[in-house]
Amino acid sequence: MTDDREQRIDPRYNPEFQRGYEPGAGPSRARVESAPTPSKPMPMPDDAPASAIDAKEHAEQLAEAPGLEPRRRSLNPYFAVLWVVGVGLVAGGLLATIRSTIANFGGVETPRDGFVRTMQVLGNLVGPTLMTVGLLTIAGLVFVAAVRGSGRSR
Repeated sequence: MTDDREQRIDPRYNPEFQRGYEPGAGPSRARVESAPTPSKPMPMPDDAPASAIDAKEHAEQLAEAPGLEPRRRSLNPYFAVLWVVGVGLVAGGLLATIRSTIANFGGVETPRDGFVRTMQVLGNLVGPTLMTVGLLTIAGLVFVAAVRGSGRSR
């Protein structure tokens, strides 16, 4: 029975955490054996800086080297347009809501005022919707900027 048990237990891993383990039925390792450590450390490359001060000097030398320019982030024109549209939608919705609310306090007295009343209703209907769409656009742009920026911080 011990031969069958030894065949089912993988010797690379701690037997206590494997199927078929029976306490006291054979040798048990207290922990998983780690990989052997090297006897001497790996040599450093010749061009690698030896200290933080050397690293700073090395970085300055690399920055001054000809032909090596830092990569500049280009602004995506679609994102710039979306920022303008988002802010414009919020501002337009706010303006439409304020104008229709102010116009509500005036009375309707002439036939031309029927058109004004229609514009008031449309302002009350469209204004909050424009503000919501604008705020969602801005929130989406902030989210995209956060997701794109999170890979650069590592």
